[in-house]
Amino acid sequence: MKAKINKSGFLEIKRKGKYKLQFCPFTFSSDFSAENRVCGDWCPLFGEPESILLFDSIEGKTKQVWQLQLCHKTLQFEEIIDERK
Repeated sequence: MKAKINKSGFLEIKRKGKYKLQFCPFTFSSDFSAENRVCGDWCPLFGEPESILLFDSIEGKTKQVWQLQLCHKTLQFEEIIDERK
């Protein structure tokens, strides 16, 4: 799985060949603007991408993956593109 953090700091995950904006399922607000519902670095529980090495028991070797800690889950990606400045 691949991901990117776009220029606005919002999380996008590549699904079916296209990057798709990820909306936060835990946002309960009367303000329905996209900026208040999108998963992104505006949230204090949005971590920084970290490169880690994992052992792949099927292939019998270690591989580099990217880890991104979110409020309720830590996701792992084969690639993260960070477009923020």
